[in-house]
Amino acid sequence: MEKYSSAFDRLFSLFVLVTICMLAAYMAVRIGTQALMFFEHVMMGQYMDMDFMDEHSKRALHAIAEVLILIKAYRILMSYLKTHHISVEYIVEISIIASAIELLFAYDTHSFQTLLVFAGFGLSNLIIYLYFFGPEHDEDLHKAVKKHKKRS
Repeated sequence: MEKYSSAFDRLFSLFVLVTICMLAAYMAVRIGTQALMFFEHVMMGQYMDMDFMDEHSKRALHAIAEVLILIKAYRILMSYLKTHHISVEYIVEISIIASAIELLFAYDTHSFQTLLVFAGFGLSNLIIYLYFFGPEHDEDLHKAVKKHKKRS
């Protein structure tokens, strides 16, 4: 079982790396085209009429942000595969991230009341997360801090 888990981890790490590279390339192209458009609009004196974020960019960023949820879901599945228990911490993390993603990247596709529900749900889960788990609970963070302190 450990052999399969390790293989899945490597495969998923490759997927995450490819996603990060695609995001970096996409953002570099978007920044370049937006800078060029901004420069052209400034030279023509029309910089007030410029739309910085078109619909395609919003949807692309929303799709990329949803990959974060899939990464968290993968983490839950791998944890369950190893321990046969579902971590409440991971579930709360996903609920916080999903609410934030919908509020930030898909706000124009939801009604105001739905956005209020997302905001309330996200904030309540954030409070629950900070109260029960907090930053001192994250094992990966502690490992990284200890490793950094050993180097210093």
